[in-house]
Amino acid sequence: MRTIVILNRIPFDRIRYEKAIDHGSNRVVYVGYFQDGANYPNPAVKIVADLSSLNPHDLPAEIHDVLVHCDILIARGERDLLLAAKLREMYNIPGDTVVDVLPIRDKLLMRQFARNRSILQPEFWPLTTFRDSSMERSQIGTVVLKPRLDAASNGVVVGSVTEIMEMSQNLDAEDWIIESFVAGDIYHLDGFLEDGELRAFQAAKYVNTCLSFASGTPLGSVQVANATWMLEAATKIAAALRYRNGSFHLEMILTEKGEPYFLEFAGRVAGAYIAEAFEHKTGINLYQRDLTMLLGRRTDWTHYRPKASMYGWFLYPYGSRTNSRRVEALFKKSLVLLNTNANAIKPEVPSYLDIHSPLCGIVVGDPSCEDILMQIISAASEPEDLRSAG
Repeated sequence: MRTIVILNRIPFDRIRYEKAIDHGSNRVVYVGYFQDGANYPNPAVKIVADLSSLNPHDLPAEIHDVLVHCDILIARGERDLLLAAKLREMYNIPGDTVVDVLPIRDKLLMRQFARNRSILQPEFWPLTTFRDSSMERSQIGTVVLKPRLDAASNGVVVGSVTEIMEMSQNLDAEDWIIESFVAGDIYHLDGFLEDGELRAFQAAKYVNTCLSFASGTPLGSVQVANATWMLEAATKIAAALRYRNGSFHLEMILTEKGEPYFLEFAGRVAGAYIAEAFEHKTGINLYQRDLTMLLGRRTDWTHYRPKASMYGWFLYPYGSRTNSRRVEALFKKSLVLLNTNANAIKPEVPSYLDIHSPLCGIVVGDPSCEDILMQIISAASEPEDLRSAG
């Protein structure tokens, strides 16, 4: 019997571990958050822990005890990848190590690796370099301040050089990176790699941005046709970051001149409803493909036949006032999923999980769903006293 430890952050009903893991023939231990209220399979063990503050060198005894006997350690949340890598090294557990994970987690290393392969990307500087009085900054326009190891645009600030210099005075420079701001449409490219080969892929264009979502605006995306530059970017950037196996989420900026700039890469399934929209389009469940790979099994791609229709999704941040009844009344035929949550849980940091959103959903359109999505966001944002119009 193998012991499988799961760092539990993604809601159980989204990833459905029991479909890939036999809980009867394996000892399965979930460590982390259990806010989703899901029914976990018997006889699984649940250990409540704050993963964000967990110290690998000072673990609670019950977590230490299960890791001593752990055969497989699974972490699919972005903020848990590095923690899992450290634990694997400490407890001699097979799988990705810190060296494997850092290029897809540390934004500074990510930029350096991409630069070594001549990938087009924004200019960047460690905050330590940017603060150096000898650096010439007069020709630098708008810049972006980013934490090297955070996610979901948490802590990201856009401003002038003067503004960023002022607001970063009290920050630990080793933990931050500065990038030049590049204007354009932002795309996310999602898929699955197997031994470096692209097995499944779908591109989408963001409606609003992850940064604006962190400031309170709704976020969404609409699937688009897969252009050649997108496919090339996915394989080239993944190779530059030494990422060869598993799901990925790549963000690119396409300028008005048609130049694709590398923004960020994540070696895991994307958040919000990107994975669900991907499955509606392609028939591929990226969560399950990831688990199959992590368990040492090969995946079958014979049923990979994308549909002609395009899917999109939208998500309102915690605290938003939304007009869900109007959306349901006006767009019922276009909605694949509509989730309203009057008791959304307040997240500690910006979150794309539906348990933190008062209103989110998935739409479908043919040949595009962009107009529909924009209309839904407009209707959902109207004041409550207009609900009767539906």
